[in-house]
Amino acid sequence: MRLIFFVVFLLSILISGTSCSYFKNRKIKEIRKIEKSLDNIPMSDTTLANKLVEAYQKFAEKYPKDSLSPVFLVRAGTIMLNNGKTQMAIDQFRHVMATFPSSSQAPISYFMLAFTYDNYYRDFPTADTLYNGFMRKYPDHDLYEDAKNALNYLGREPEDMIREFQPVTEEDSIRFGYK
Repeated sequence: MRLIFFVVFLLSILISGTSCSYFKNRKIKEIRKIEKSLDNIPMSDTTLANKLVEAYQKFAEKYPKDSLSPVFLVRAGTIMLNNGKTQMAIDQFRHVMATFPSSSQAPISYFMLAFTYDNYYRDFPTADTLYNGFMRKYPDHDLYEDAKNALNYLGREPEDMIREFQPVTEEDSIRFGYK
């Protein structure tokens, strides 16, 4: 009797583990299909993008321990940002930082948070604090130089930055006393 109970117990664990994996893989395939579909539609069509955000969030909710969950949530935040849902994107990036602090996506979320305050809200004091916090916390991250450069240009108008990088003509050199 114990042997039968033990075998039934083991089979139920095996079946539930297999079906869980099956459903998770099916969800990932659905997400990949939506991602591919987005390549073929105009940016102004947000219906599919919203569907993808929802799929990302549902996956992360259902499989919070999966390594794809923070990746999907950062992607969701980026889509929200591109679709003008700035506050929702900020909430998403903060959620990734709080829920997955040791994930490779936490520093990306931190940077994106600073980037959002800088470029979308033009809240330069907050962006400054966030970029500096990112640089202190992640000095070896690939985005470190981007944060450093963002701080150098924080609050400057894009036209000013373009002029700074334009080549100086001979006429400009004479006019500004460079020759």
